[in-house]
Amino acid sequence: ATGQPARAGEGWSLESGAAHEIVVGGRPAVQLDLVLRRQALRANMHIVAYPGTSVLRQLVELENTGSSATTLESADHFSIAMPEDKSSSFTHYWMHGANSRPNQGLLESDTISDSYHHATFGYETDYYNPWMAIQRSGFGGDGWFMAAEYLGDWVFSTDHQASGPVIVTASLPELIGYKLAPGARLQLPLLTIGVFRDSLDDMGRRLYDWQYEYLWDYTNDYYYTRTQIAHPWVAESTNLQDMF
Repeated sequence: ATGQPARAGEGWSLESGAAHEIVVGGRPAVQLDLVLRRQALRANMHIVAYPGTSVLRQLVELENTGSSATTLESADHFSIAMPEDKSSSFTHYWMHGANSRPNQGLLESDTISDSYHHATFGYETDYYNPWMAIQRSGFGGDGWFMAAEYLGDWVFSTDHQASGPVIVTASLPELIGYKLAPGARLQLPLLTIGVFRDSLDDMGRRLYDWQYEYLWDYTNDYYYTRTQIAHPWVAESTNLQDMF
């Protein structure tokens, strides 16, 4: 996850790394903490693994440790290159949003070809949902999904060329040109990533099991009230973010 023009991992050095046990929803989990540096920009990365599930969550915070402002020049805050597999085909899934659009809630898919580009974008869950999945043929129909918790403009892109891997990128257009003041911190959206097999039904089952076991901290009056006052149209429940 970077705020610079280069791809993730390019030009970064590892300052420290440690793993420790934490408690999530009253249950034990494992958190990996990595501190990366690129000139004056420091990235504090936290990845949480939940025992008994196939879900990871990533949170990254950027910090300007220098004495002058740092201008972010890239919109990307997450990028992954999938291992090349010439023996399988891949299906890309995405879903329309639910804010009274003609195709609200519609699940769409396409086969990832040798020359493929598809970008979904939205604001909250308008236009599209900040979720996508990729599944391959063979190998038990295994796949993975990604979802972002963010209420601003977001973009998910999937790209493939015959000579390279499938690359998935999550971007925030507002990061381009963003000035991070000396000593300032910027927390990037929380990403939920997980794997599944056979079908999207299996993905849903795994997600529900994970939520039931680990997300009890969100079942309280204070958190629920905050979701209800987010927008004046909440009573109509026209937005999936509000409904959640």
